[in-house]
This record gives sequence, structure tokens and C-alpha cells, in this order.
Amino acid sequence: MPSTLADVGGTLCLDFRHATKTSAGARLVPVLPELRRLGIERWSAEQVRRGRGMVEGPNASADWSKWLNRYMDDIGLDDPAIVAYSLRHNFRQQLRAAKLGDEIMNKVFGHEGEAVGDGYGRDLAPDEARLVAESVRSPVDLTHLYLFR
Repeated sequence: MPSTLADVGGTLCLDFRHATKTSAGARLVPVLPELRRLGIERWSAEQVRRGRGMVEGPNASADWSKWLNRYMDDIGLDDPAIVAYSLRHNFRQQLRAAKLGDEIMNKVFGHEGEAVGDGYGRDLAPDEARLVAESVRSPVDLTHLYLFR
């Protein structure tokens, strides 16, 4: 995933439009306010400066999930149910809890719906991006990470 953030009508998004396994997976994922408070914009700029992708670990590690799991343990997110792979599932649960509906959830996840009309308006609209960012809440308290900024 590129380290640059996309601006969708004033809402910053992670940009998966060119870094997916399939064309259906191309998507924008709104950055939640908690990640902004934790400094994702600064992180993004630093990764761009280093010529690295958004989630590359130290020394441009290709095994980012192993690095991320160790990092999460180091900063106190040591619940065995919270690992790199589970973050995607947890995010989907948070989208459901925010009652955003299948259409928006599918856009955020890069999933194709089954209805004929699901292919229309496939890109996340500015209002949809803002709604996701305003509605979804982190399932864990991250305020203790503010010390690391």
C-alpha cells in the first residue's frame, strides 16, 4: 500500500486503489479520527520520505504482519485476539456496529455486491467517506499511545 494518503472531499483515506490483489479490491479506506490523533499523517510523510510503503516495518521489512504483531505487543496491545490479520475483521465489525449498511461496507472493503446496481457509484463518495470517519470507533482504547507521538 502506498504511504500517501488520499483526500476525498476533506476526509483523508488510505489508498488501496493500486495496491490490491484484484481489480475488485481497489478502494479507499477513510482514516479514523483516532489514527489522525496518533499521527498517521506524520507517519505517512515520513514513510514517503524514506521511500517506503505505509506498513513496511524497520529496514523495509516485507514481513510487515510479523513486525506489526511484535510492535503491538510492545505498545501494550497484547491481547491474543488482536493481531495484524484480525484488524481487518475487527474493522468490519466496527463498520457493522456503526450501521453503515452493506453498500458502504463493500466499498470500504473492496467487495463487489451481488445486485446489478452495485457496480454503479463504486468509488467512495466524499459524504460516505466522512460518514465512515465520523461513525466508526476503535474497539480498543488507544489513548495510552499518545505518549509515543
